[in-house]
This record gives sequence, structure tokens and C-alpha cells, in this order.
Amino acid sequence: MLALTMFAGTAARAAQSQTSVRPANMTSGSLLLKTIRGGFVEAPRVATDYTVSVSGLTSRTILTQRFTNPARGWVEGVYVLPLPETAAVDTLKIVSGNRFITGEVREKQHAKFIYEKAKAKGQTASLLEQERPNIFTNSVANIGPGETVVVQIEYQEAIRSTSGTYSLRLPLVVNA
Repeated sequence: MLALTMFAGTAARAAQSQTSVRPANMTSGSLLLKTIRGGFVEAPRVATDYTVSVSGLTSRTILTQRFTNPARGWVEGVYVLPLPETAAVDTLKIVSGNRFITGEVREKQHAKFIYEKAKAKGQTASLLEQERPNIFTNSVANIGPGETVVVQIEYQEAIRSTSGTYSLRLPLVVNA
């Protein structure tokens, strides 16, 4: 088993600039908080943990990332993350403040309906969508002021084999 942990190490990183960003422009797993002007700012990333288990020609990866909401009010976030093109996501867990969300696989339109309904009621909710083969976005509704958000995604993928050499890719950045 392989475990990798990365921590945001500077105070400057924790005090992210309020420069507006777009989900399509992100280069690594990031939580973007919606602003009242309709744009996004990047939430401070506290830590990133990868745990990878390999069994035969299949790997299971657990990615856990922690962020904080520096805003004084309740916000909606969009979590952008790179995944291998052949990944099959089978688990999504989110902790926002003291609320716990466990993902359920639903038909796309029904999932959007459930998310919007929960968001309108002020409930914490999440919606994971595939934007393109290696990019996923995960909307998170009603993140409280100063709250820590923990996102954990588990996925499986086949180990690649070329001429007797086996390889496994951990996507730490988003490919354009």
C-alpha cells in the first residue's frame, strides 16, 4: 500500500488571494467558493492525502482533501479534481462542519434535481459530475462560515501494462 500526504505549508497559502478564478482554469484539486458577483475564489487547501492499494491488475485509490471556508457567510463550493481517464468512482464522502454526506449514484437529471432541492432548503448537499474524461466537478451546497470541508473520493482503475512494465498514475494536476 502507498500513502502520500501533502500539506499547504505557508501562511500565504492559507490566506489565499481573492482573485477570481474559473473551474476550467484550475490545475489541481481545488475547492472554489462562489462569490456574490457570480465568480469563484479558491478556498485555502489544508491537506491532501492519497492512499493507494494495488491488488493484481487493479488499484483502489482514496483521495482525501481538506479545505477551509474563510468567508463570513454561507457559500456554495465547486470542487474540481483530476482523475485518471479510466477511473471508476464508487465512493464519495464529504464532511462540511458537523454535517456528513455520503454520495449515492443516481441518473444525472434526477441527481441534479435532488441537489437543487436540498440546496434550496439550506441543506448541505453535493453533486459530482464528470466534465470530461479526466476532470470531475463536485458541487457542495451551504458551506458554513469558517467551516472545514473534507472531501473523500474513492476510485478503482486498471493497472496499465506495456511490454511487461506496469504503471499507475496519480493525477496531481489537471491536464488541459
